[in-house]
Amino acid sequence: MFTLDIDEQLTNLLKELTEFELTVQNKVVRSGLVALSKPLKKSMIDNAPKDHGYLAQSINHKSLRPNQKARLNIAADDVAIIVGPNKKVNGFSQSRKANLVEGGVKAHVIESKNKKLRMGAGGFAEGKIKHPGVKANPFMGDSLEQNESNLSGLFYQGMAKTLDRIRAQ
Repeated sequence: MFTLDIDEQLTNLLKELTEFELTVQNKVVRSGLVALSKPLKKSMIDNAPKDHGYLAQSINHKSLRPNQKARLNIAADDVAIIVGPNKKVNGFSQSRKANLVEGGVKAHVIESKNKKLRMGAGGFAEGKIKHPGVKANPFMGDSLEQNESNLSGLFYQGMAKTLDRIRAQ
């Protein structure tokens, strides 16, 4: 007697189709997010301070890892990217500098624990230094405001372009 286990085969097929559907969905949503990030990145680069240009060079987009999503209360299976100064330049992350530039820094005193303070290019100073502070330059927030009206349209255009490419295959 010959028996065919259709239930098991059908279950496996449905599982594969569901996984394929999620893969395509994630790919399409990520394409939309990347499309809307392009003018946002350009605007951030244009608005970033030009002292050395390191901050502007560090502006990029990248996908969030699962632990980053968890920290930001984003569901693990949701697609998410981060746009901003997240690329290392000359081996150093520029994100801390970006936060200081974005929000500004109040005047304060910097005091050395070991009597010598390392200054920017490797020089040293003794004792205390009065830092004058830095005026806020919200280049990231300004960039978001400048592009806010276009973002949803760009998102849907990016998704549509990827769906068209998938349909053509």
